[in-house]
Amino acid sequence: MKRFIFAMMLSAFAISMQAQTGVENSNPIDFQVGWHDEGAPTVPIKRSPVRPPKASLSGHTLYILTSHADYTLQLLSFDGTVVFETFVPSSVNEIQLPANLTGDYELQLQTRRFIFTGEVEL
Repeated sequence: MKRFIFAMMLSAFAISMQAQTGVENSNPIDFQVGWHDEGAPTVPIKRSPVRPPKASLSGHTLYILTSHADYTLQLLSFDGTVVFETFVPSSVNEIQLPANLTGDYELQLQTRRFIFTGEVEL
């Protein structure tokens, strides 16, 4: 019985490792959290802080590694110009960014209340 349980755990681990092969050579994105609307509270929130998503970038493919809400994804040049924008439903974990974009950009994932901001290099 112990061998059977061990074999099942080992196969589950192997399957989970195979599922991550697309992101093993990717670069993690470090997100900062901000408020989305102008009416953000000016006093500290007395709850746990919002956890930013875990995401990584491999080439022009963005992988969101955690479950998430619906996002509006924006890529901004560092002068503040939006160069790409798309809606990302909560069921999507892999987003293809335009191949014609190269260089450094600010990546924003926006929910109704929060903005998660990170820097990426395409």
